[in-house]
Amino acid sequence: MKTMRIRLPFRRMFMINDPREIDRVFGDAEQFRKSTVLQDVLELVLGDSIFVSNGEVWKRQRRMMAPAFELARLKVVFE
Repeated sequence: MKTMRIRLPFRRMFMINDPREIDRVFGDAEQFRKSTVLQDVLELVLGDSIFVSNGEVWKRQRRMMAPAFELARLKVVFE
């Protein structure tokens, strides 16, 4: 499965696991903003974190997190 559409009343949600599509979403964060429902629920637990934020705040947080996900570092954690 590469893309799954979730139909909710008054809302459309998509889940993706295709690397090219994930790169596309991360590359155009303004077009693929997090929903206000997600923000309202997660902000209570996670604050203004990368999982909740959008726009420039998200971009800054994403740049700070990027080194943790480099291939060399992932190989250390997941042999």
